[in-house]
Amino acid sequence: MNALTKQEQVNIQEFEERLEQLDDEHREFQRQINQAQVELDATDQKLEDCNQFLVQRQADRLQYQSQLDLENETYAVDTDIYTQTANELQRELPIAEQGLSLIKSADFSDIKI
Repeated sequence: MNALTKQEQVNIQEFEERLEQLDDEHREFQRQINQAQVELDATDQKLEDCNQFLVQRQADRLQYQSQLDLENETYAVDTDIYTQTANELQRELPIAEQGLSLIKSADFSDIKI
């Protein structure tokens, strides 16, 4: 019976040591899980921030594209007005030059006012 008690004590000691080892491993595993969760949460936050930044950049890009389109339309209208004015000037310039040469001609040089 003494041998059985001795074996029981050895078994209990081994069990308690194993239990302590498993508890240590569990604590380490739990610490690693917690660390991984913290890193995962940080990564998730970075992704969320990045997504918000991308949404804002997309909105900014659309706004700038609208402004650029408006400026291009305004430029096209202004260019068209300039072209029409230049064409009108080119069309009227020979008529004005003819009028000037007529006024400078001998027939008009004798007129006194």
